[in-house]
Amino acid sequence: GSDSSGEQAGAMISEVEAGSPAAKAGLAADDVVVGVAGRKVGSMTDLVAVITTTQPGDKVSLTVLRNGQERTLEVTLGSAS
Repeated sequence: GSDSSGEQAGAMISEVEAGSPAAKAGLAADDVVVGVAGRKVGSMTDLVAVITTTQPGDKVSLTVLRNGQERTLEVTLGSAS
Protein backbone atom coordinates (compact mmCIF):
# COMPACT_ATOMS: atom_id res chain seq x y z
CA GLY A 1 0.00 0.00 0.00
CA SER A 2 0.91 3.61 -0.25
CA ASP A 3 -0.10 6.63 1.76
CA SER A 4 -1.24 10.06 0.61
CA SER A 5 2.32 11.33 0.10
CA GLY A 6 2.90 8.74 -2.60
CA GLU A 7 5.61 7.08 -0.53
CA GLN A 8 5.31 3.37 -0.35
CA ALA A 9 5.52 1.32 2.79
CA GLY A 10 8.81 -0.37 3.52
CA ALA A 11 12.35 0.44 4.54
CA MET A 12 14.39 2.29 1.90
CA ILE A 13 18.01 1.14 1.81
CA SER A 14 20.19 4.24 1.51
CA GLU A 15 23.50 2.45 1.09
CA VAL A 16 24.94 -1.04 1.12
CA GLU A 17 28.45 -1.56 2.47
CA ALA A 18 30.68 -3.46 0.03
CA GLY A 19 31.37 -6.98 1.26
CA SER A 20 28.55 -6.86 3.81
CA PRO A 21 26.01 -9.68 4.10
CA ALA A 22 23.46 -7.39 2.40
CA ALA A 23 25.80 -6.78 -0.54
CA LYS A 24 26.55 -10.51 -0.86
CA ALA A 25 22.82 -11.21 -0.98
CA GLY A 26 22.37 -8.72 -3.81
CA LEU A 27 20.73 -5.91 -1.85
CA ALA A 28 21.32 -2.52 -3.46
CA ALA A 29 20.94 1.14 -2.51
CA ASP A 30 17.40 2.38 -3.24
CA ASP A 31 15.92 -1.10 -2.73
CA VAL A 32 12.84 -0.94 -0.51
CA VAL A 33 12.52 -3.82 1.95
CA VAL A 34 8.82 -4.66 2.31
CA GLY A 35 9.15 -8.01 4.09
CA VAL A 36 11.55 -10.05 6.21
CA ALA A 37 11.08 -13.75 6.89
CA GLY A 38 7.45 -13.54 5.89
CA ARG A 39 6.69 -10.51 8.08
CA LYS A 40 5.55 -7.23 6.55
CA VAL A 41 7.92 -4.29 6.91
CA GLY A 42 6.30 -0.85 6.90
CA SER A 43 9.30 1.23 7.94
CA MET A 44 12.97 1.09 8.91
CA THR A 45 11.80 0.72 12.53
CA ASP A 46 9.93 -2.47 11.57
CA LEU A 47 12.99 -3.79 9.73
CA VAL A 48 15.28 -3.17 12.70
CA ALA A 49 12.72 -4.77 15.07
CA VAL A 50 12.60 -7.97 13.02
CA ILE A 51 16.38 -8.14 12.50
CA THR A 52 17.02 -7.75 16.26
CA THR A 53 15.05 -10.96 16.90
CA THR A 54 17.49 -12.95 14.75
CA GLN A 55 20.96 -14.31 15.47
CA PRO A 56 24.17 -13.68 13.49
CA GLY A 57 24.46 -16.43 10.92
CA ASP A 58 20.67 -16.80 10.58
CA LYS A 59 19.42 -16.93 7.02
CA VAL A 60 16.38 -14.77 6.32
CA SER A 61 14.46 -13.99 3.18
CA LEU A 62 13.99 -10.32 2.35
CA THR A 63 11.23 -9.20 0.03
CA VAL A 64 12.40 -6.06 -1.74
CA LEU A 65 11.06 -3.72 -4.37
CA ARG A 66 13.57 -2.63 -7.00
CA ASN A 67 12.40 -0.43 -9.86
CA GLY A 68 8.83 -1.44 -9.08
CA GLN A 69 9.61 -5.17 -9.29
CA GLU A 70 9.25 -7.36 -6.22
CA ARG A 71 12.03 -9.87 -5.63
CA THR A 72 13.11 -12.13 -2.81
CA LEU A 73 16.71 -12.23 -1.59
CA GLU A 74 18.24 -14.72 0.86
CA VAL A 75 20.49 -12.96 3.35
CA THR A 76 22.80 -14.63 5.87
CA LEU A 77 23.01 -12.15 8.72
CA GLY A 78 26.34 -10.95 10.00
CA SER A 79 27.09 -9.75 13.51
CA ALA A 80 26.09 -6.21 14.40
CA SER A 81 29.07 -3.88 14.14
